Amino acid sequence: MEMKKKRRILKAIILLLASIILICLFWHGKTRYSWKKDAITSSVIGPIQETVFQGELRVGAFNIAHGRGAAVGGSNWTDEGLEERLDRLHA
Repeated sequence: MEMKKKRRILKAIILLLASIILICLFWHGKTRYSWKKDAITSSVIGPIQETVFQGELRVGAFNIAHGRGAAVGGSNWTDEGLEERLDRLHA
């Protein structure tokens, strides 16, 4: 009786895994071979007019690694205090 129960459970697990694999293969095939029809295409006929940006572009950066100090590969886990790190960040 116990052996039949184990076989039934094993068959159910194998069937479940086979179903999952088949579903994944079907999904992969569907998405793999339908990408061209789902792609975004342009319907513009003729040359596209380029426009020149007339505004001002500002770029900024915040170097948070500066808080580690001058040592290359330095660590934030040193014995220095919070005040020293904050002074470096404000400098």
